[in-house]
Amino acid sequence: IYTLSLHDALPISVNTTSDDKLEKTFGFYTIENGKSHLLPQANSWRLISKQMGLGQGDSTIVIPNQSDLQLNSIGFTNINKQQGLISVNASDSGKMVDIQFNNLLINNIANIKVYFASNKNDATQPVFTGKLKSKNQSIRFNYYLPEQTVMGVILTEENSLFDLFK
Repeated sequence: IYTLSLHDALPISVNTTSDDKLEKTFGFYTIENGKSHLLPQANSWRLISKQMGLGQGDSTIVIPNQSDLQLNSIGFTNINKQQGLISVNASDSGKMVDIQFNNLLINNIANIKVYFASNKNDATQPVFTGKLKSKNQSIRFNYYLPEQTVMGVILTEENSLFDLFK
């Protein structure tokens, strides 16, 4: 089991801001002006559990070959047989990442969704959606990974009209 956290949890406290607004911190969320807000590390957990599907049941986790030792990455196949990648850039600078999937379960067109989790992105919506053709059960593309960000990439097979008649 892996837990990815880019940020330290804020201490549990009650503060009064400079304009006398009450702010409460409860470990993984804050309440400001009566509204709850998740802290940044919860965005990472949402990405891993919900968007990548790793919170839905048994999954297979693999350690990918990687040349950039400053990134921490895992590959996976979730309970729905969707394959993907989670990569963490904990550095203070963004970087272009060469992403290659081999031994895919996808034989034709892959739908690709890329999600970011950070203090600037809550991972509720993909930052990119696209399609690539699998060649010999492999797909390769480059993507920019911002600093202090967890990136999730998930692949699903494109359904064709022919599949509807099977």
